[in-house]
Amino acid sequence: MPIEFREGPDGRVIPLQRVRTVYAMTAPLFGGVVRRLEDDPNDEARFVSHFETCPHAGHFSKGKQ
Repeated sequence: MPIEFREGPDGRVIPLQRVRTVYAMTAPLFGGVVRRLEDDPNDEARFVSHFETCPHAGHFSKGKQ
């Protein structure tokens, strides 16, 4: 999946991956039901930090390894 480098809220550049499908869980205390959130053309693009999905994130993170 392609990685995009974008400025984060603190001004530092972070690696991001676009998320195409997003799911939400409703009523998690009662077992939960998962539903797909539909894309809204008025919404901004959705991203996840590449460090969330990369199996080698610990090799590149400046934090804990």
